[in-house]
Amino acid sequence: MPKYINLYSKMVKSKLPVHGQEEKQFINDLRQKGEEILQYNSNLTFEDFIEEMGSPDDVVAEYLKFKESDVLISQIDKKKVVKKISLIIFGICLMIIFYVFYQVTLEVEKSKNQRVDKVEVIIEE
Repeated sequence: MPKYINLYSKMVKSKLPVHGQEEKQFINDLRQKGEEILQYNSNLTFEDFIEEMGSPDDVVAEYLKFKESDVLISQIDKKKVVKKISLIIFGICLMIIFYVFYQVTLEVEKSKNQRVDKVEVIIEE
């Protein structure tokens, strides 16, 4: 039955907009509640388990309702900033890789043009 708890906690976690310490504690509390429910009702199906725990959407909505909106907005903004910075760094890395590739290609072409095709050896006696 721990698979019910794992699956349910993954479902809830995927619906959370941010994943900080408070959210980790919230997920851990949900896991403990799920363990208690399964301890008393070990023959529950997954649908019954969800009915006992609450649908993941409802659980997340309740959690977000009681979370301070200023804190939530700042966490979401931080997440957006980190995504943008990551994309910028990724773009810069790609440009550097393409530039290096271009320079190597130019050097290869230059070396092809400077290649010695014939060597003439003159032996004097």
